[in-house]
Amino acid sequence: MIKLILDENRFQINDVDFEFPVNVYALRNLLGEFRQTVKEFNTIYIWDEYGILAYSKNGTWVEYIMLMIEKTEFDFSPNKVFKGQFWVEEQDVFDYQENNKNKLFRRFSGDTDGAFEINGIGFSLYKKRNSKNVELIKIFEYKSSQKPHERLPVEEKYQKLIGLWEEWVIETTNIISVGNPYYNLIHGITLEDIEKNTELDLENHIVIPNELVNFYKIYNVQYDPVTSPFSFFRNNCQYDLLPFEKIKKEWEDIQSMNDEDDYEAIKDLVAEFDDRVKASNYANPGWIPFAESREGDYLLFDTDPSSKGNYGQIIELQNESWYRGVIADSLEELLQNEINAVKKGQPQKFDFMLDEE
Repeated sequence: MIKLILDENRFQINDVDFEFPVNVYALRNLLGEFRQTVKEFNTIYIWDEYGILAYSKNGTWVEYIMLMIEKTEFDFSPNKVFKGQFWVEEQDVFDYQENNKNKLFRRFSGDTDGAFEINGIGFSLYKKRNSKNVELIKIFEYKSSQKPHERLPVEEKYQKLIGLWEEWVIETTNIISVGNPYYNLIHGITLEDIEKNTELDLENHIVIPNELVNFYKIYNVQYDPVTSPFSFFRNNCQYDLLPFEKIKKEWEDIQSMNDEDDYEAIKDLVAEFDDRVKASNYANPGWIPFAESREGDYLLFDTDPSSKGNYGQIIELQNESWYRGVIADSLEELLQNEINAVKKGQPQKFDFMLDEE
C-alpha cells in the first residue's frame, strides 16, 4: 500500500523523503515502472496500479503529483484509483480538510477548490464537476512568496476575537465554499493598512477603535458589489462586513448626512432612539461603521454611548426610518449571535450565494 505523509517536518512517500521538484526516476525507484504520455506542454507519468500521476515540464523534474480518487476517461488516466493513504498532520487528508476549512485559501482569482499549505507543500482536493465528490488530489510546491499572509499579533485583551473569527469562518465555509464567486475572505490587515486607514478625523481625534483594528488583524474581506457570506443578518436585513479600507469613506458618507436644520425638521422621527444611544443628529461622529446593507443602513461600533450605554455596543442605523438601536452589547456578542444563527441554518443571506455554486 502507498502511504503519503505531510506535516511541518516532512513530505514522504512510503517513508522516503521528497521535496519539489521531484526527480521522476526517484519516483520510479520507489513506485516501479511507469507509463508515460507526452503532451504539448508536459510529460505525464502514470502508475496505473496505484492511481498516481506525475507531471513534468522538462521530462525529468516533476512539478506536481496527482492522486486519482475517482476514475476518469482520458488517455493518461490510471487504470485504477488511488487506494493508498494520505496523512496530513496525523489526520486522513479528508478529515484534515473537514477540520481545517479556516486554513483553506485561493491561490488565484477563480480558484474554485482552494488549497492548503504546510511547510512549502501545497495540496488541493478537486471536486468532480457539478458534484461534491473529490475527484483527485493535487500535491505541489508552494513557494514562500505565495504563502498566506502572516497575521499581525492580536492584543491580549482581544484574544477571544480569534476563536470567534475562526468559528465564524468554519461554520460559514461549511455552507459557502471557498470557490463560490462571492466568498471574499482574505488575510488580516497589515501595518500599512493600519497607518493609512485608521485616522478618520484628525482634528477631532476620531479613529477606528482598537478593538475593530484587532478584529481586522485576524481577517479582512474584499469588496464585492453584490453580496458577501461574511455578514450579519438582523431584522430581516443583511449587513455585509466592510473591508477595513472602506471604513473611512463610509464614516465620511454617514457624517455628511448631518444637517442641523434638517434634524430640527424631523427630530420627532428619532423619538424611538434607544436610550443607550447618544445622538443629536443623523449620526454621532463616534459611531464607526463596519457593516453595511447596501441601502444606506449600517452596523456601527459605538465609541460615544449615553450614560446608560456601553462603549463598544453595536448600533443598527436604519436610513429611512432614522431608527438607531443597540442590537448587541459588544462585537463579541454580535459575532457569537451570528455564529449561532449560522449553525441553526437560519440566515436567508446564503440562498442567493448557494444558487451560484
